[in-house]
Amino acid sequence: MKIVVIGANAAGAKAAAKAKRMNPHAEITVVDRGSFISYGACGIPYYVSDMVKDEKELMSTPVGVVRDPAFFRKVKGVEVLTETEAVTIDRQNRKVSLLKVVSGESSCIEYDTLILATGSSPVIPPLEGRTLPGIITVKSIEDAILLKEQAVSGDRACVVGAGLIGLETVEALTQRGMQVTVVELCGSPDAHGVLDRVRYLH
Repeated sequence: MKIVVIGANAAGAKAAAKAKRMNPHAEITVVDRGSFISYGACGIPYYVSDMVKDEKELMSTPVGVVRDPAFFRKVKGVEVLTETEAVTIDRQNRKVSLLKVVSGESSCIEYDTLILATGSSPVIPPLEGRTLPGIITVKSIEDAILLKEQAVSGDRACVVGAGLIGLETVEALTQRGMQVTVVELCGSPDAHGVLDRVRYLH
């Protein structure tokens, strides 16, 4: 049996490991367009605030082993292809077209079972200027690295969205000494004191 999982973060990695335990002889391949795998987005603000010093800590087991492709191959018996985007799915012929993000090399992989674990996508309001520099989403470790590089004490930031990750990002930025404004479409969130230190607009 060939199992292909698209998405190699928390849900995809767990699905692949569970499938391997249930089907020890299955050939399981996980595909992800990012460079980092098997992490939870909820940890990103802690990296931005510097509470987590190294991004690899977000991918580590409780004993400090980094869950990278080599770890999944050796420990889980699962092959992980990073920096590889799933471009199209041919459901009739059970094939997924792949594209290497860096080299542009294309390939194809067959499956008996396909698992989609791509997670959510950031909602970017259709506002003028949304593609300008300095506008960052908070979904991946790559986003976190960029945000941490640009989070300079004394500078101003605006966080759009007062959900859990939005508010944790607000807290991370204020801990780095930034002046933060939060914009939220819905009513006032339960911010546990975070909004005492920021401007809140809704």
